[in-house]
Parts: sequence; C-alpha cells; structure tokens
Amino acid sequence: MALTRNFKETVIQRVQSDPSFAQALLDEAATLFLNGEPETARLILRDLVNATIGFEQLATLTEKPSKSLHRMLSPTGNPSMDNLAAIFMAVRERLQVSLQAHSVAARVWFFIDLRMPQRPPAVVSTPASNRFHPIPVACGSGTADSKA
Repeated sequence: MALTRNFKETVIQRVQSDPSFAQALLDEAATLFLNGEPETARLILRDLVNATIGFEQLATLTEKPSKSLHRMLSPTGNPSMDNLAAIFMAVRERLQVSLQAHSVAARVWFFIDLRMPQRPPAVVSTPASNRFHPIPVACGSGTADSKA
C-alpha cells in the first residue's frame, strides 16, 4: 500500500474542496508572472486549469486548441499576453473572483565586503577578524532588520 499520493491529485482535490486555496493559487500565479518568474507561474496556472475548468473547456472558452494551451502552460511555454489574459479571465470567471494589481515598496539588501585588499603572496595572510562579514542594509522606506 502506497503511503503517498500523486501531487496533482492532491492539488485537484484541495482546489475543488477549498475555494480560498484555488483563489490563492490564482493570486500566486499572477504575482509570479508580474515579478519575473513565468515558468513557475505557468506551472501553477496549469495545475489550476486542470483542477477547475480543464483544458478542453478552456479551449472552448479561449477559442484556442487544447494542445496549444497545454504547450503555453508548459515549463518552456511562451504564451502571448493576449492568450495569458484569456486564460486568466476564464479561470477568474470559473472561480468567480477578480484580480487587482498594486505595487509595493521593494526591500533591497546589499552585502558589504569587509575583507582587507588582496596582498601579494609573499605577505602573511590577513587575520581571521578581517574575513567577509555580510551586513544587511535596507534601502528605501523602512529600517534594516537585525538578521546578520
């Protein structure tokens, strides 16, 4: 008897039994697309399509061949913005939700290299106290966290 079950089956069951999970997946896919991680976004969107409307119904709604939609949402897919908009719209309508995008201030971290400049090989090496120490420095609004 197997102690684990297929991940895709688990996602499908969770989406069908928990509307907030389906909505969270849609939100995550949109956020990933907007933040430059299209491969992961396509995979999440593909799982969401499988769990909600299916590729055959999506093909009917978007007027695109099912096989093309499968390729678009594959790890190496390259859907156009029009096709992505149509896919998102079909899933949104099925889940009866809307999407809103807004920008937030980004936190940028810099690491400062505190090592001594390189010395010629004939010179004794630098003491251990001059090793690389990452120091987080927050830029923009907010303060630096004390995680070092």
